Amino acid sequence: MSDVERLLSAFRTGALLRPAADSLNCIDLARAVARLSGVQDLSAGPGADEISSLIGDPDHLVLVVVDGLGVNLVELLPAASFLRQHIAAELLAAFPSTTAVVLTSYATGLWPNQHAVTSWWTHLPEINEPATILSFIRRRDSRPLAQLGVTPEQAFPAPSLLAKFRRDTLVVQPKDIVDSAYSRYWASGATRRGFRKRRFDEATRIAIGHVREAGKSSFTYLYTDQVDKAAHEFGADSSAVVTQLERLDLSIERLADGVPANCRVVVTADHGHLDVPEERVHFVPPRGELCELLRAPPAGDVRLMFFHLRSGVSERFQEIFRRRYGHRFVLLSPDEVERLELFGPGKISPITRRRMGDFMAISLGADAIHYGAEADGFPFRSAHSGLSPEEMRIPLVVA
Repeated sequence: MSDVERLLSAFRTGALLRPAADSLNCIDLARAVARLSGVQDLSAGPGADEISSLIGDPDHLVLVVVDGLGVNLVELLPAASFLRQHIAAELLAAFPSTTAVVLTSYATGLWPNQHAVTSWWTHLPEINEPATILSFIRRRDSRPLAQLGVTPEQAFPAPSLLAKFRRDTLVVQPKDIVDSAYSRYWASGATRRGFRKRRFDEATRIAIGHVREAGKSSFTYLYTDQVDKAAHEFGADSSAVVTQLERLDLSIERLADGVPANCRVVVTADHGHLDVPEERVHFVPPRGELCELLRAPPAGDVRLMFFHLRSGVSERFQEIFRRRYGHRFVLLSPDEVERLELFGPGKISPITRRRMGDFMAISLGADAIHYGAEADGFPFRSAHSGLSPEEMRIPLVVA
């Protein structure tokens, strides 16, 4: 059975979820929010229409993106919790189901095949190696990309839609990222305000104040990463995650109670979480035989990896990869990814193709693949970026 057939079989059984433009998804939400905020020249579609009808046409709109808040985590809350009581629909995340990719889809209203942010560690041809793209640094030594001659316009080639919003717009993020290159790109000129770590209640007070002080219409974007951090460190169903969820639920309820009646609060996520059993972590050592065939270090994330090959080594690379990792991962070419529409419908843009390289490995479940020496260990109890239901299902809460 070919790797394409193995992946299609996993889609048919429901072990993995196939990205699909005809299912409600995060790109539909991005386009619905943009259209409700006055963006005119935007192709929406039936999914965006459905989400727009769920939100309505309020004078004020607050969008809360909770990093890591998959449907499986929402279900850890009691049935009577505020978030569960107000779930309006379920969405699919974009693939790869990771923060850099999905937040860029929220900013641009585009699928990853067009916006070109391919993963947490995105390969940049300008430096011929991966960058930790949201942090705007080179992966291997954390050197700022600006010092290497890379501009934000090169790193993030698709413009943010927020520049076209006709509402009084405010972006609220943790203080440690609110002034980053990516946050400036995301906000696209909108006012940004930071809140202290682990103080999401402070963020909601800022949002309530902005709505109450705004003129005729406003848009407020809130982002928090505390659920995601707890899941990474302690596991998706850990007590630490439940504690963060309970705090979040209370804060969102207070937010909804604190804004006027002509305001709608929408809560969603970028991805969910799936635990990584220790025995299902696979290492790609920098000095191993696989990396000797590469012209750049692997890029990607925990459940997918991109490979840029040296000339003339394709058959040898495939043989080594499938022998070592093929029982847990599929290996696809960019053409196969395009035909399967894993990165979205239509053609993969030239810049996205260059960043993808020659092959992409995708986990068939909970298995993780990590570029590094096994002796250095694996940093996460739970992770994301794959196609499992736990990672791909995200909530749409409307209150």
